[in-house]
Amino acid sequence: MNQRTLPALPIVAGLIIVLTAAWIGSRMLAEPDETEGPESTDVAAASDVTRLESAAEVEEDSALEAPEPADEERRQVEAEASGSGVLDAPADAVWMEGLVRFPVGTPDDERVFVIALSEARTMRRLYGTGLAGYAWGEEPRKRDDFLGSALVDAQGRFRLALPAGTDHTHLALTGRYLYSKATTPVDVAAAAGDTILTGEIGSWITGRLLAPDGATPEEADFDEVEVELGPDISSGFNTMEMQASGGTREVETLSDGLFEFRGVPGSIAHGISVKHDHLAAVLLLGVAPAPGEHLELDVPMTRGATLRGTVVDANGAAIAEAKVAARFRGLLGDALGDLRKSETDGDGRWELANVPTGRKLDVRANRKGHLGGRLKLDEEPREGDVIANLVVTLETGAAITGRVTFADGATATGVRVTVSPDMSQMGGMDGMAIARARGGSEETGADGTFTIAGLTDIKFQVRARHDVEEGEHAGKWKATTAGVRPGSDPLVLTLQQLSVLRGRVVDLAEEPVADFKVVATLEGSGGMFGIGATRNRNTFKAAEDGAFELGGLDAGTWKLVVSAAGFAQSDPVLVDTPRDESAGPVQITLSPSATVTGIVLDTADLPVANAKVALQLGLAERMTSQQAGGGPTAFTDSDGKFTLKDLNPGTLVVVASMDGFASSAAEPVDVAAGQTIGDVTLRLRLGGSISGEVFDNEGVPSPGRMVIVQLTPTYTAQHMLQSDENGEFFVEHLEPGTWQVVATANFMSGEADFGGEGGGMAELLGSMKMDMVEVFDGEETHVVLGAPPEDPVELTITVLAAGEPIAKTAVSLVPEGGGGMSAMKMGVTNDDGRLELTLDAPGAYLVTVQMGLGGMGQQSSTEFLEKIPSDKAEHEFVLELPLGRISGLVRGPNAKPVSNCRVTLTPEGGVAFGSFMGGQYSEITTDEEGRYDIPYLRAGTYTVCAGGTPLGGLLGGTGPGGRVVRDGIELAEGEWVDAIDFRLELPGELTGFVHDASGAPVKDVAVFIRDEEGRLLERFSFITTNASGRFKYTGLAPGRYSVIGRLGELVSPESALARVNEGETAEASVQLGPGTVVIVTVIDGTDEQIRARISVIDPAGREVSGMLSMADIMAGMSKGFSSKEQRIGPLPPGKYRVTATADDGRSSTKPVILTGQPERKLKIRLK
Repeated sequence: MNQRTLPALPIVAGLIIVLTAAWIGSRMLAEPDETEGPESTDVAAASDVTRLESAAEVEEDSALEAPEPADEERRQVEAEASGSGVLDAPADAVWMEGLVRFPVGTPDDERVFVIALSEARTMRRLYGTGLAGYAWGEEPRKRDDFLGSALVDAQGRFRLALPAGTDHTHLALTGRYLYSKATTPVDVAAAAGDTILTGEIGSWITGRLLAPDGATPEEADFDEVEVELGPDISSGFNTMEMQASGGTREVETLSDGLFEFRGVPGSIAHGISVKHDHLAAVLLLGVAPAPGEHLELDVPMTRGATLRGTVVDANGAAIAEAKVAARFRGLLGDALGDLRKSETDGDGRWELANVPTGRKLDVRANRKGHLGGRLKLDEEPREGDVIANLVVTLETGAAITGRVTFADGATATGVRVTVSPDMSQMGGMDGMAIARARGGSEETGADGTFTIAGLTDIKFQVRARHDVEEGEHAGKWKATTAGVRPGSDPLVLTLQQLSVLRGRVVDLAEEPVADFKVVATLEGSGGMFGIGATRNRNTFKAAEDGAFELGGLDAGTWKLVVSAAGFAQSDPVLVDTPRDESAGPVQITLSPSATVTGIVLDTADLPVANAKVALQLGLAERMTSQQAGGGPTAFTDSDGKFTLKDLNPGTLVVVASMDGFASSAAEPVDVAAGQTIGDVTLRLRLGGSISGEVFDNEGVPSPGRMVIVQLTPTYTAQHMLQSDENGEFFVEHLEPGTWQVVATANFMSGEADFGGEGGGMAELLGSMKMDMVEVFDGEETHVVLGAPPEDPVELTITVLAAGEPIAKTAVSLVPEGGGGMSAMKMGVTNDDGRLELTLDAPGAYLVTVQMGLGGMGQQSSTEFLEKIPSDKAEHEFVLELPLGRISGLVRGPNAKPVSNCRVTLTPEGGVAFGSFMGGQYSEITTDEEGRYDIPYLRAGTYTVCAGGTPLGGLLGGTGPGGRVVRDGIELAEGEWVDAIDFRLELPGELTGFVHDASGAPVKDVAVFIRDEEGRLLERFSFITTNASGRFKYTGLAPGRYSVIGRLGELVSPESALARVNEGETAEASVQLGPGTVVIVTVIDGTDEQIRARISVIDPAGREVSGMLSMADIMAGMSKGFSSKEQRIGPLPPGKYRVTATADDGRSSTKPVILTGQPERKLKIRLK
């Protein structure tokens, strides 16, 4: 395998994935989404309903004692329902009976209701919207699908009244302790009194607000004070399972300050916030009662501190009517929002009374036409403090200007133009700044022009919308452009009339489907994980003749996907808008869905109740699914059985997870349309654990560090936690495999300042410590991050181009010969182009300068090999960047320039010792005019690719067209080669299967794609096979492609060519077999080893050096790089030509025949 190291790309990529996941999670947890359609998640029971021959078969120890009366002093909130829990059942009610099987350990004072809903709901929807509280006499935010509730008696029985005509329902539990992870579907007519429910034991939190001494009537007024409970994201969490927390819950206190939260999940720590109109907000973190615990809280309220100051402009002039607010610092503050708000008077003065104490705060100010300002209070306010003379300065900021016209060139006046952060750029170094940025809105004037000021230096999306009721331009109009930076040339927005798309959904017999959901996504919009994509979502019920209509569609190509209960999700259908009416409605045909049933067992082979069963998804699919509310999911019943429904036919991978265990091994299952596969057994694992210590740059134990633990190379499992007061951390129940452990500045608490210069990356990279560890089931692995170096060197680097400093540029250093990741150092240059680092030891280092770290994976990298002398404790050197340059224009399938289009540059002719990608690598996107510009290139021959999806689809999203390759681009020293232009076509995709000699699927195989001319589409392979040996590569231009697979020392021959057509999916398969790693050393006439560039040409005349998988990259990071040998492969058997070229131009070629042996060492002499 290639054992060269990678600079910052996968480190930053992995870090940004976590940051984005945290941002998505904080957004999701802040406010449950009530706009989504029905969910496909239920607690599945065999044949949808679990039955007993009689209720007497339930064991006696499952019954509970009758609950004790509530403590009168605490006056807990109880239901306003009758003693039976039935709410005024009408005479024509449909009655159903059932049994709740109480889990072992359910407290004696439990009081639990069964609630019935018309739709399936997840835990977040059940409890985050207050829906479950309706059974307790509370008013939820949404109740249109609530059918009824019933109190469960001490023996677990319930009798539930449902509205007349109800034939199906979805049941859940809401108790002081018990809760449901999802609803259970029930066929009311077939239930016959034998429905059995089981719940999960949570905790019961009750509390009382305590007024401060001498409280005024206003301060002592605790009636309907807002109290909120949510996941404590500062204490750490599993980024891929944030929905399992149940989201954020809000309650209001009674008049004496009492509040309660019922059925609180015990899988994570929680936070409780209290906001009072006349007292300081309170934030309690690390609230982690054990399952079955009744936690009673007294919450003292305080008057807090007072902040006073002014808001001024850059010249010191007062700004009136500015909005001023206080927030906690970091992502935690973003999740909780404003703590106190005010507005400046005519003299720019403001006051924020009753701000909380004991935590660092930010004061933020905003005024239309100005850039938002922020003042960081580095000292924590104390009770009673009055902190005055605070000044928040608002800069004018940059502006976006332009003109709006109709398609016929007519001036468009009175058009609303809105500028908002381009969320497709969320994955980049500016990601958190984008998430926090503000936009603006204005109407065009009489000449159709607009100016929107007060913008920060990030990329924005600009939208113009205009509804005209009559006249020659009557209709709905819209224009959109993305990736616009303020200060660029004035825009010209041409309004296009919005379209209406009509369609019809039918089954295989061409009978109409009445209830379904349509999701339309505009091709080419959105970034990683589909963030920022233009979508049109609609749910249709009782649609006549299966008809649907989608309005307000932009001109372009839309991808339609339809889902419906009992059917597999449709294949994507590409439709161009506006659509010719003569073409008729789009018809989408649905096939019957598949079903998988089985059982989940623990490590002792005992059934596990309430375990989650879902499809194992790749990173992009999983993150995208999380944003949309999750894919098909089931939870096991009391016997550990599950039914996973509404599955697409094909080879699926099923996995089970449960708190207190590592997930099961993934189980591949082949299912056909309409088929049910049974008897699938999933065994949870104990998992391994990682313990660790974190040291700062001075070698001192570092408390409060953010520690990120991620499974590589797929990043499909990620955990975030903090080091404790001793700088130590511990995480358990991890899946066996290779894990990346990264400690850095705490962005939850605001230690890494995302709102500051560089978006916080200087703090993150400068403090970063990392390593790779192997985790084994049942074992603990210990890691030390940032151990004090034995032979440190204080290093100063200056980065220049044509003698001018290059600021805000990431620089990484990796030592030769081992300790790659743990010894890797990273930082960001200041305005003078300087960077100071402490190296662990002298020696040879691969130094990578990475400019323009924008969206996910975007960078332009230049590599250097530097020798740090051993006789000095301090060292300094200057990196002078080369001045070559390649630029061009990318047009989409409609021949118009496309923005945010992926462009990749790699050098040709092999890879040099001590290098990663031949000394240069660029991954950037086009600007708003469709242009790209790649500076700082050495002389050489390059390949440039345009189009496709980010990192081959690893991070989801779509591209504006299929990937196109242009090779053989010659560049002289300091030359600028322009007009390397591209015209993209609508893309297709390639799926495939990788198997071994026996035909068995092979997982985690890195997949490389070549076009018909043998050119690699990606030299980095970020695409791997899943547990069923399947892979998918999206964003291919129409044409013929071949596939190569690699895993460890195994490799496949190149597959037969598969034809990919526009909007279609092609199929390819390969078989793995033994491969050979070629190890090349180069010597001169005196037998001294020298550095050279190595090119390896296969029997078909294709370059095979420089092909790297994520596994190769991670292995190289652990082992460090070598400046004395080059490892290429594994390569399949065959005859190859190996050429070594020295820096002085000397060259020599040797043939080599490979037969499948593990290694082949080759020495080349240059005379």
